Amino acid sequence: MQRERQNTYILGARRSIPVELEIKEGNTFIDSWGQTLNFDSLTSCIEYLRGLGLTIKRDTLTKYMKIEKVFHNFLCKYSDKDLPDNFEEIGLIIDEYKKFKEDTSLDSFKVNIKNKPILVKGDNTALREKEFGSITDTINYFNSLNIKLDRKTLNLHLKNGKLYKNYYFSYK
Repeated sequence: MQRERQNTYILGARRSIPVELEIKEGNTFIDSWGQTLNFDSLTSCIEYLRGLGLTIKRDTLTKYMKIEKVFHNFLCKYSDKDLPDNFEEIGLIIDEYKKFKEDTSLDSFKVNIKNKPILVKGDNTALREKEFGSITDTINYFNSLNIKLDRKTLNLHLKNGKLYKNYYFSYK
């Protein structure tokens, strides 16, 4: 069943559907209010909008079309006369596929190293062992001790684990 959904998504049934772009009153990009422009696809509509100086992502415009949201006094929608009979079903399959794709990517989710806590061990009595929430917190703490520490140096010592000014740095 999942393969069928993927195949339907890959076929791109939605991509070949013509799109209408209504020009609403108050539009500052085009003077012909109330007219409707027809495009062969969503991509050609986006290219037209880019030509006017407007930037919008394909996914964002698709969401706007679903909720009939106006974008800079333009209303974009699929051409009703050219919609396939199972259009609503195709939309649901594509949404399910995207959701499935997002859910499976969680399995390979990697922790961002920048957000990992850092453990600092020192030889002196003032700082035997201390944990910092981030690289920035660590740098700020050492700057308050008048010890120059920048990101590059800290990353280098986090990787190799060598002593730096009587301190060891490691990820927790």
